[in-house]
Amino acid sequence: MVILTRLINMGLCVLLSATAVLELIGLPNFQTLVLAVYLFAFACILCCFETHISFIASLAASNFGFLYNAKGRALFLLFVGILCFSFGSILGYISGIAMIADSIFNFFVILKYPEVQNQQRKDLESSSRDFVRNNQGAIARQGVAFAQNNPQQAAAAARTASTFV
Repeated sequence: MVILTRLINMGLCVLLSATAVLELIGLPNFQTLVLAVYLFAFACILCCFETHISFIASLAASNFGFLYNAKGRALFLLFVGILCFSFGSILGYISGIAMIADSIFNFFVILKYPEVQNQQRKDLESSSRDFVRNNQGAIARQGVAFAQNNPQQAAAAARTASTFV
């Protein structure tokens, strides 16, 4: 079921991108231009989320964590579907209907088959673990730099941490 939802979502990313590009080619007014740019950006976000590339997955989790639960993802897909109707074109209506149907499908799949959400979390955890493992020096340097730039917060964090030991 995980592969099916990913394939459907990737196909819809292509459809959304095509809709956005075709709307941009038609020399739109300012409103349509802005909507097409947003639609293309949302298609890219969904595509990046579905590819599960480790670097992108950690960025997606920190910035688009709502995609990792049923309600958040369903609302995002529903929002993108409604946005498609704003174009008023046949392709916009097709994209909108497809996205709303996908929103319902994703919500149902995540609730009915919890392994879908569990698999996404496992992918995220492994990619985050790999990112930390591969960037330990950079993370340590950032921690030291933060402590040097914020001595009061570092001292407060140390005091709080010492109460748990």
